[in-house]
Amino acid sequence: MTIGDIKETITPDFNDIATLEKLFQSPDIKSKDDLVKKVQSVLVEQKEEQGLQQSIEAMLVDAKDSLIVNIPETIIREEMGARIKNLGDRMGGEE
Repeated sequence: MTIGDIKETITPDFNDIATLEKLFQSPDIKSKDDLVKKVQSVLVEQKEEQGLQQSIEAMLVDAKDSLIVNIPETIIREEMGARIKNLGDRMGGEE
């Protein structure tokens, strides 16, 4: 299908209850005012959620930047030895 020409934009009539029921199929939306309230509540929820995500990301960045972990050298050596031994066992052992 190819659209050849568009003469005018036709938008649904949001004042007509039948149109609202057909488009939104929601028992909460019975008028244009109900639709406006629903859209506003959804937008508020999205903004709150977005703000929460940004706050969490900022806290994680702050925590990452301020976090200092000291790992004792003995733990590092033991872990390295265990991994080398494990790799040797998987490759067939020492020969």
